[in-house]
Amino acid sequence: MPSSKNNSCILFMMVVFPLIGYSQAVLTGIVMNESTGDPLAGAHIVVASLEKGTLTDHQGRFQIGGIAGGDYEIVVTHIGYTSLHERVSIAADGKLIRDFLLSPGKVVLADIVVSAGTGRPVTALSQVDIRLRPVSTSQDCCPAYSLTAT
Repeated sequence: MPSSKNNSCILFMMVVFPLIGYSQAVLTGIVMNESTGDPLAGAHIVVASLEKGTLTDHQGRFQIGGIAGGDYEIVVTHIGYTSLHERVSIAADGKLIRDFLLSPGKVVLADIVVSAGTGRPVTALSQVDIRLRPVSTSQDCCPAYSLTAT
């Protein structure tokens, strides 16, 4: 009949040995402006294949934990900067410190068309209208659209 000491030892090995084999790594670093060297707050860092990521803090620092060892593509993005794709190799139980430099880029947005309609026809003012009714404020010009403080 097995003793309680043997059962405790077996239970201990069943719990501890799987945890030893399941090592996790951490990726840390800083994201900075390539031109100025200033840290970039709010940059987005993603381990692409894991769909795991984070944002940088106000000092440009980040940390992503719970990564198994291996080779990964890291994607770093920030509004107003060119996206960066970089391959890294992370040891199974290590801590990889990697800083990223983003170069300022252009932000291309779709065209925006602004139009307004008053629901009534718009007429042009003639020189006679201007001489007969001089305008000194915007309310004099458009009394129907006068602004009031709330």
